Amino acid sequence: METQLDIYIDEDLLNPNILIIKDISFYNPEEEVSGGTLDIKYPGYNSFLSYDIPSGFFEIINSNVLEITNECSRNLAELPDGIWTIKYSTSEDKFVEYSFLRNVQQRIKYANSFCGLNTNKCSYRDYQSKFDDLKEINNFIISARYLAYCCKYDKAIKLYNVASELLDNFLSDCNCG
Repeated sequence: METQLDIYIDEDLLNPNILIIKDISFYNPEEEVSGGTLDIKYPGYNSFLSYDIPSGFFEIINSNVLEITNECSRNLAELPDGIWTIKYSTSEDKFVEYSFLRNVQQRIKYANSFCGLNTNKCSYRDYQSKFDDLKEINNFIISARYLAYCCKYDKAIKLYNVASELLDNFLSDCNCG
């Protein structure tokens, strides 16, 4: 049996301050593996940050880990939305690399848009119109993530920006809130 490296990244957690990464690799029991390297590249940072890491890891990445804030800071910063790349390797020829669109801040804004709709202040027709607008925005949000899965990062960011602009306009134009 051959070792198969793999990682799990929790992309659905709506906490803008953390990113959870877990080793879900299959290791050949006949090979000794003590750990490897976790490389992280996040939006706004042009190179990888590297960390020695044990096999079987479960890591909670935050702004202190990424050196965006320092450990003396009381408050963690929100991690940026955008294209992230995570690479886990145990040797030069054994690695797994995963790039994805992190859009936690955007999805929180989207969720808050629903909270801003007040059915008591809207006619059914106005409420339905706003609800339909939110569904269209959600389609852009989902499509941007899918494009990133297909390695079409420029298109993913363009759709991310379209969804963000629509959300901003929705929030400023939400007369039913």
